[in-house]
Amino acid sequence: MFMKKIEQSEKAQQVVIFIHIPKSGGVTLQRILEKQYTSDTIFTIQSKMFHESIERFKYLPESQHRAIRLLKGHMFFGLHEFLPIPCRYITILRNPVDRIISHYYYVLQNPTHYLYQDVVSQKMNLGDYVCSGLSPELDNCQTRLLSGVQESIGVGQCSFELLEKAKTNLKSHFAVVGLLERFNETMILFKKVFGWKMPFYIQRNKTKKAFSYQNISQKILNSIIKTNQLDIELYKYGEALFEKSILKQDKYFKAEVLAFSVLNKIYQTYRSFLCFR
Repeated sequence: MFMKKIEQSEKAQQVVIFIHIPKSGGVTLQRILEKQYTSDTIFTIQSKMFHESIERFKYLPESQHRAIRLLKGHMFFGLHEFLPIPCRYITILRNPVDRIISHYYYVLQNPTHYLYQDVVSQKMNLGDYVCSGLSPELDNCQTRLLSGVQESIGVGQCSFELLEKAKTNLKSHFAVVGLLERFNETMILFKKVFGWKMPFYIQRNKTKKAFSYQNISQKILNSIIKTNQLDIELYKYGEALFEKSILKQDKYFKAEVLAFSVLNKIYQTYRSFLCFR
């Protein structure tokens, strides 16, 4: 019991930093995180005012830095350097091919998205979008963010050195590297590592249009693979880290994930019922 109290105290004295990779389940996780921490201990990097938000965070008074227990948002690895207490990172990776396809359809469905006008005015199909060079988000975005290399790197200019930096950061600084494709397992890993309450959720920011690889040409798939080769390698590395985390869990882990999956479906049904009353 004494050791358990020490562990809880240590967890209370650390900052969790969530690097939100676009179109990788991050909006859903942010809502979960907001239930785990009080609002006065959360700092969010605002994506629509990214640079201003980063600068504001960096130059907070030390007393405010010390009060933070959760730092979240779209950001590069490395902001732990501005915090005076221990930090542990988390993120969720997504299959890079799926992420790019979802990204395209999400932009088409959201007129306020910063890429919407370009895509619509130029009548871009998925193939055009992949090869457009419109945004670094379409070019090894996961590697870019997790490498911590913040200087501007042009589309098509990412290097294997960047990939190695991202791998090193994942291995050395991340308490859990989650996978969108194994979301419930990821949530239970987070719960066990950080001592969270049950992380019930309703999926947020979901791309409405479902896609099937059968409807996408091999040429387009090859283009996505070519432009996101580093992310594909990083995802494989993240999968290996994820599996190692699973292997460290006790014999009840699978049962806990199954129970959570069942309970979360009940929770989603209940919340939907309340919304439509």
